[in-house]
Amino acid sequence: MTIEQYREQLYQTFFDSNRELESTIEAALRLGCEYLELPIGFLTEVSQGSQTFVHVVADHEPIEEGASCPLEKAYCQQTITEDSALAIECASQSETITDEAVRTFDLEAYIGSKVLVRDDVYGTVCFADDAKRETQFDTIPCCTFNLSSPEGSRFLSDSTLLG
Repeated sequence: MTIEQYREQLYQTFFDSNRELESTIEAALRLGCEYLELPIGFLTEVSQGSQTFVHVVADHEPIEEGASCPLEKAYCQQTITEDSALAIECASQSETITDEAVRTFDLEAYIGSKVLVRDDVYGTVCFADDAKRETQFDTIPCCTFNLSSPEGSRFLSDSTLLG
């Protein structure tokens, strides 16, 4: 899939008026997994020092819908401080991701971006793999992935999910 195809499909996913919220988020996560060639995708909510998995695509314990953990044990602790996507090819060798987060989630490849809703951090949207990535994340996928968050932010801020 080309970057242009990814952008177009992502745009169509978020602005398809026939889709329900749950279906839209799942489709966007699956699309991101396909484009980034990473098997795990998830949307989190970050609140009061903890991270909760709101939507999850893949089967990787302890990443399960509804599960929570303290933010200091999460990759997302660093992600929410970044202005662009955070991309890590090998988390166990990274100085950016804490050893505690690696032990908790056992993810090696990770790319995530904060999701802003009404200019406030709602959480993160992330893609990962338990195996390290042999090639670096390109600048284009990182930037493209980051561009996906505003579409999601607009969609989420208009949805009943956030009240």
